[in-house]
Amino acid sequence: MTAEPSSDTWLTGLIAVSRCTPPRSCAGSSPPDRSPFEAERAAPVPYAGRVDGFHAVPAAVYSTRLVRIDNSRHSVTASALGRPVEVRAYAERVETRRDRRIVGEHARVSGRNQTVFDPWHYVPVLASKPDALNAYLTRRLCAITRTSYGSDEAHPWPIYPGPMPSEVLAAAA
Repeated sequence: MTAEPSSDTWLTGLIAVSRCTPPRSCAGSSPPDRSPFEAERAAPVPYAGRVDGFHAVPAAVYSTRLVRIDNSRHSVTASALGRPVEVRAYAERVETRRDRRIVGEHARVSGRNQTVFDPWHYVPVLASKPDALNAYLTRRLCAITRTSYGSDEAHPWPIYPGPMPSEVLAAAA
């Protein structure tokens, strides 16, 4: 009976043979010449400019002058209201176009349900309706006051420096 070699000796011999034996597909061939690649790696060509890879989707502008992309909302100029727009989502920014003209550009946000505003998008609307913001704030404050304290007069401190919200609502009705 012959003694069997131990598994460690057998494995060590197999590894030594595999390191010395070239693979069958490469037998008799020389290794590839890598010198052209090494010369190119030493002096890469610099790229100047932005990479214009984007994801474009058609969108509609809501009445609040917002478009929705990737579960976030971004503001656009008032001229785009009710018009079809194209939203281009780049890696670092979101660009909204209408008739090949940019109507909104914002930094891209990472996260869900975020709203990105540019206050200059709302200036034409506020210029045409100067009391719109004042009336909106009054309505919101009335709603907050009623839900928190039950009536307008029961509020412990003044919210609005002008007339009481109940007087403004009575005058508007």
